[in-house]
Amino acid sequence: MNRALLEMLADMEPDLHTEVHRACSDEPMRRPDHRAKKHARPMPWIRYAAREAVEMTVVIGFFVTVGAVGLGVT
Repeated sequence: MNRALLEMLADMEPDLHTEVHRACSDEPMRRPDHRAKKHARPMPWIRYAAREAVEMTVVIGFFVTVGAVGLGVT
């Protein structure tokens, strides 16, 4: 039976119709908002600093809250 199976596998034609052409693209990968980013004005430094300050405040507040709950302060 193994010999018959090997002969059958040897006689099979390889599958030449694959889905590779659908999976790959000739276009380079781009950001979805590449048009919006291309002509956008740079962010002013004060707005960038304010955004960073807000993010750091949120992160520090989260850790302080977790630490206070862990120590049983509240």
